[in-house]
Amino acid sequence: MSILSKSFKCNFTQVPNEIINDKNVSLKAKGLYLYMVSKPDNWEFSLNGLTSQLQESKPAILRILDELIKCGYLEKIKNRINGRQALNDYILHEKSCFSSEYQNETQKMRLSNCDSVNDTTSNTIKTNTKREIKNNSLVESKERDFKKFKIDFILNNKNILFYTQGLGWLPDTAFVINEDDYILNTVSQKILTADEAFKIWKYLFQNQKG
Repeated sequence: MSILSKSFKCNFTQVPNEIINDKNVSLKAKGLYLYMVSKPDNWEFSLNGLTSQLQESKPAILRILDELIKCGYLEKIKNRINGRQALNDYILHEKSCFSSEYQNETQKMRLSNCDSVNDTTSNTIKTNTKREIKNNSLVESKERDFKKFKIDFILNNKNILFYTQGLGWLPDTAFVINEDDYILNTVSQKILTADEAFKIWKYLFQNQKG
């Protein structure tokens, strides 16, 4: 499954006016954007999950995602691990990353960061910047480890039953990675939703052996 993160933080669903008033974005694309904004950071989603929850066909969902990407409100990050294609990540933007305003803000941020590094009187800023870089590196390292774990688990455990404890399912409920790399509940014979799958992956990652 792919992972979605946002470049802005809020404790409630808040939609930027930019995309609401953007005449180049269709109503369906605005609706999908709103749906994705309402989800937590690092929310995992799949095409099957989106089609079942939004009552749209897979081709329709793909067209809408492509529209958001082309309009600059959704950024697609392609990943490769050990030379192999991995799951893509996505970033939602408050403003179109193609807009001049967004580009100017990004440029100002870069210049501001350069100035703070070169300013010999800003020792506090330098310390905070180094600490932030270190923290970001740790977070990125954990995310890479998590993604690598998922890929290795899928490759090595496809069609093999596994179990979980304390996640809300019955103790004897078995799960399996199917041929499409989705987690299947073998009791109900249903593919897990994105939220359910995230709980499973988090559980497996935290309880991995070795």
